[in-house]
Amino acid sequence: MVLGVLGTSERRIKERPDQVKKMVRAVVKSLVYIRQQPEQVTNFAQRFWKLDRKQAEKSYDLIVKTMSRDGSATDAAMQAAIRQARATSKIDKELTPAQAMELSFLREVQQELKVR
Repeated sequence: MVLGVLGTSERRIKERPDQVKKMVRAVVKSLVYIRQQPEQVTNFAQRFWKLDRKQAEKSYDLIVKTMSRDGSATDAAMQAAIRQARATSKIDKELTPAQAMELSFLREVQQELKVR
């Protein structure tokens, strides 16, 4: 399973760039919140997944270690996302991460939120 890669279509990017940017902003803000509010996130995990405190804290620590700080993804994460998308959709074309990524929305949001 690939986590942390947000995908959309070229059509959506062209027709609804405002919507794409809002989604990117929401994802980046959630990444920032999770890092800045460990107590609230741990409490939520306890309630939502019915974990004891120790389990929730360990889960938080493990998740934070693997999370992007600013919404960026590594080439390895992008390759995994591309493989998963090809396996679950009608994508026959081989893509490199550079071909599959549209980073302008992310860069704008990073600059606006001052996270990069």
